[in-house]
Amino acid sequence: MKYCFNCGCKVLGDSPNFCAECGVKLQGQKQQAPIKAKRATRKRQKDSRVEDLRRRAKVNDLEAMVELGVYLTEMGEEQEAYSLWQKAAKAEYPRAMFCLGTVAQDSGDLEQAKSLYEMAANLDETDAMVNLGMILHAEGDVEDARIWWQRGADQGNTLAMVKVGELMKKDGDYDRALILWRNAAQLDESEAMFQIGVLFDERGETSLALQWIRRAAYEGHLLAMGRLGNLYENRGDVAGASEWYEKAAEQGCEISMYNLALLSETKGDVDSAIYWYQQAAEKDDTDAMLRLGALCHEAQDKDMAQIWFKRAYETGDIIARFNLDLLLEELGETEGIREEPSP
Repeated sequence: MKYCFNCGCKVLGDSPNFCAECGVKLQGQKQQAPIKAKRATRKRQKDSRVEDLRRRAKVNDLEAMVELGVYLTEMGEEQEAYSLWQKAAKAEYPRAMFCLGTVAQDSGDLEQAKSLYEMAANLDETDAMVNLGMILHAEGDVEDARIWWQRGADQGNTLAMVKVGELMKKDGDYDRALILWRNAAQLDESEAMFQIGVLFDERGETSLALQWIRRAAYEGHLLAMGRLGNLYENRGDVAGASEWYEKAAEQGCEISMYNLALLSETKGDVDSAIYWYQQAAEKDDTDAMLRLGALCHEAQDKDMAQIWFKRAYETGDIIARFNLDLLLEELGETEGIREEPSP
């Protein structure tokens, strides 16, 4: 099954020139062939960009220091990046403070992260306003989070618009949330597209939900890809559901891994189901562990079934405990399990 990359609708026929839904000219397969050459070109461009940034950083170009640090983290040179950001932050460059804040947050030092984000935010770094708001919101300080997100939204930060919209939705002000999200979506904010789609889905307006979630999915929004797969599955489009579940699963979306496995199992593709259940289980998905245990039990591999049920049980899952007790009784271990799972 093929889909138009502009609107996401099904492409009918073997080799149509235009999408019947939106009229966009469709790309042929031959035009996708030089992908390796494109990747090589992008690598050369990146190497050239890094060299240019290094030259500018040497003469204390603060913007170059920050951008070079981002490239260096991608290359695994975190310490050099950190040094560059520290130097730029000492010169009161707000983007450098923001970058240092992300390092502190990733390491679990939320107090240091908040301090750095606040310094950057007070110098009008809107991404710092967003992240500061997220930490405050997680700590239960909703009103201060709202203040920072509103400041960011007022300065045009699209993710800040999304967060303010989420608070409006929670307060029951759906219309204002929708207006704000539409404004952000017009600025290509995929999270806003996704939130609009979710709102329409919750209202039962499936066609509009599909339209907006599909837009977000084509922008690379991971949760939108998985939700789009779910919408297609609910419409009976198994091929479309499989395609989008797989896109999301391949990028690490745990719930899409599970949904793809479940769909594969429904289609009778047990090998594919086991593979994706295992991928989800490695991300600590208890439901995937239970399904693996059940499939192993059905295949008479009771040793592997015991392993998977035990792993699920160790997460504190009650059903896993019940299944494991039954399995141990089958194996002649009539005492079953009595101890509580480890925390």
